[in-house]
This record gives sequence, C-alpha cells and structure tokens, in this order.
Amino acid sequence: MLGIWVSSGRHSWTNEKFDSMVAEASNLVGDDKKREQMFRDAQKILVDDVGGVFIAHRWQGDLFKPYVQGDSFRVPDSNGISGKHWGNDWYWGNVYITNAK
Repeated sequence: MLGIWVSSGRHSWTNEKFDSMVAEASNLVGDDKKREQMFRDAQKILVDDVGGVFIAHRWQGDLFKPYVQGDSFRVPDSNGISGKHWGNDWYWGNVYITNAK
C-alpha cells in the first residue's frame, strides 16, 4: 500500500528518504519483524510530512473457525488477535482443515 506514495505514484508529493525506505523494505526477505518496522518507519515519514491526509481507514474483520489453520495465519499478537494480518492475506496455498475444536 505504501508503494502508491513513492515519488512515481499518483500524486505530487515526493520524499527521497521515504522512497528509499519503501524500496529497501520491499526487497527485504527473511526478517519479517525488521521489514514490518521499516514499513512503519516509512509510514511515519508519510504522516509527519503530510504526504496525505487520512481521514478514514477501512477495517476488515475475518473470523475463522479454530480448525482452519496454516502458515498464512500468525500467532496472536500483543492484543491477542490472531488470524490473517496485513501482508499475507493474499496467500491461501497453505491453509488447511484440522480436527481442532
């Protein structure tokens, strides 16, 4: 999602540091926590520099039975929320049905 805000995006806002941070994070493989933090840091630049004004946020909630499992689902986060998280909601190739109740 941050990719639409890079200097070649659909708007007139530009920030070279933001562009390089998004590019670096986009190409980072193997360290999900570091990648997520890099995107958060880039997002802070976007918000602080007022590249856009965000007055509404779409929230999508999905509920899954406990027997629907797979690598696409993360363990509960610090808020106790588990399931699909941003960044992996497109990948259904490893979802499976278990005997869990």
